[in-house]
Amino acid sequence: MKSSTKLMMAALALLAGLLGSSASAQNLLLNGNFEATDPFDPIPGWVSTFNGPDQPSQNQNLSVLDASDPAAHVLSGKSLQNFFDGNLKQEVSGITPGQQYTLSGSTFVEGAGTSASGWSTVVKLTWLDSALTPLTTGGITINAHLFTRDQWNSFDQVLTAPSTAAFARVELGQFVSNSATITPSSPSAFDVFALQLGAIPEPSTYGMLALGLGVLIPVVRRRMKRS
Repeated sequence: MKSSTKLMMAALALLAGLLGSSASAQNLLLNGNFEATDPFDPIPGWVSTFNGPDQPSQNQNLSVLDASDPAAHVLSGKSLQNFFDGNLKQEVSGITPGQQYTLSGSTFVEGAGTSASGWSTVVKLTWLDSALTPLTTGGITINAHLFTRDQWNSFDQVLTAPSTAAFARVELGQFVSNSATITPSSPSAFDVFALQLGAIPEPSTYGMLALGLGVLIPVVRRRMKRS
């Protein structure tokens, strides 16, 4: 088999592997897109919190709405709406130490408001040990109020579970900030949250592969005609 044919076949195999791994990646978060939720009922898979304590029987200042509600910011189907200082959390078990995980999601923060506020709109991931004690390393806090306001912003972060990690806690909502210079950031909205094994390939990876295949295929065809 000629080298150019081998190279094209290798590129095709790599692209197929990337597409297969991306398609089969399992979301470890339950109800990460909030579709399995009635508007004001407790949100399946998530626990409502308010300044620390759990509020399992209610959604403190939170609701899940669709586009029929004029007050809602909806990315797809239904989206979580946060109208004041409410938070959600979810704890994922079965974390493998040393394994890479990708946390992704989308947030919307309104631009209204001119006076300073001590509240921030954030997404957090904290690693926990087997006793559910928070670990001080390897986690992340994403400050959604620093993204461009009045639009949906997506993110994905690759994190490595520390050596003693057994759980991952994902939190989102409005939290008290140490800074009193943040302009008011409610209402805010959240959608399509996922925690997945491994690093999810960037769209540019597929683009580079497609570009490479586009160059290789005509070359292989010409050589096949000559032979």
